[in-house]
Amino acid sequence: MRIILVNSELPLVSKEPCCVCLGMFDGVHRGHQALLEETVRIAKQKGLRSAAATFLTKREKNCIDTLDIQLSGLGEQMDFVFVFLFDEKLRGENPEEFISHSLKGALNARHVVCGFNFRFGHNREGDTRALQAFSRKYGYGLSIVPPVKEGAKVISSTRIRAYLREGKIDEANRMLGRPFALSGFVRMGNQIGRTLKMPTINVPIDPCVIELQNGVYASKTEIDGEIYESITNIGTAPTFQEKKKISETFILNFHQDVYNKTAKIFLYHFLRGERKFSGPDELVRTIKGDIERCAQYY
Repeated sequence: MRIILVNSELPLVSKEPCCVCLGMFDGVHRGHQALLEETVRIAKQKGLRSAAATFLTKREKNCIDTLDIQLSGLGEQMDFVFVFLFDEKLRGENPEEFISHSLKGALNARHVVCGFNFRFGHNREGDTRALQAFSRKYGYGLSIVPPVKEGAKVISSTRIRAYLREGKIDEANRMLGRPFALSGFVRMGNQIGRTLKMPTINVPIDPCVIELQNGVYASKTEIDGEIYESITNIGTAPTFQEKKKISETFILNFHQDVYNKTAKIFLYHFLRGERKFSGPDELVRTIKGDIERCAQYY
C-alpha cells in the first residue's frame, strides 16, 4: 500500500490507471468493506490498480477511527490510498470540476466505486446520478454498491457513533466487522495503579475521536505486535478526583515497561459504568470482579 496526499496543485498523481473507491471513511465499517472488496474485484477483472480515495477535512470530535487506524483499514486491500487535502480550491469544485480535475486528472480513474448515498463537490451537490451522467464524457465505468445491513438496520457511521456514545460496544463492533480500537503512545500517568499493585498503561484519547461512554470495558491490547487480554477504564477516575478524561488499561499477566511505545486497545464489551468508590480497597475488589467477568468476552 502507498499513501498519497492529493491537493489542487497536483495535476497528475497516479500514472497508472486505477479503479477508485470513493468515500468518507472516518470509520471503516462493513459497508465500507463491501466497497473495498468490490473495488479489488473490478480492478483485477480490468487489469487496473486498486485505490481508495478519502477526504481529510477538519477532524472534529466525531470520528470513529483515529487517522492511523482509518488508513490502515483502507490499505489492507488497496494498492493506493489517496488522501485529499481539502484546500479552498478543492472545496469549491462543483461536481463536474471534481470529476474532471481530481478524479480523472489527478487519480487517472478508469472505474469508480461508491456507495448508494455518496455525495461530493461544492456543498455536496454531486451524487451517484452526477457520477453516472459524466461517466461517458470522462471515460470511466461506475459501480454503485447498495447498503449493507445488520439485521433490518442499514450499517452507517451515524448509527455506529450512536452505539459508541451509549456504551453499546457489541452492537458497534458488529457493524464495524471488527472491534472498535483506540490507538496512541503510552504516557506516564499518576502511578495510582502501581501503588495498588494493579499497574495500568495510560493512552491519551485522540481529541478527534467520538465521545465514548464512560466506564469499564473488556479489552485486548496490542503492543509490539503481541496481543494481550486486558481491561480498560474510560473516564475521569472519580475516586481520585481526576478531571481530564483518560483511558487506563490493566493488562493481565504483563510486567513490561512500555512507556512511549504505541498501544492499540480493542474494546469488546461494556462491563459497567464509571463510579466513585469509598476508597482503594473497594476499587481493587471491584476491578478483580471485573477481570473475572471479562473471561467470557476474550
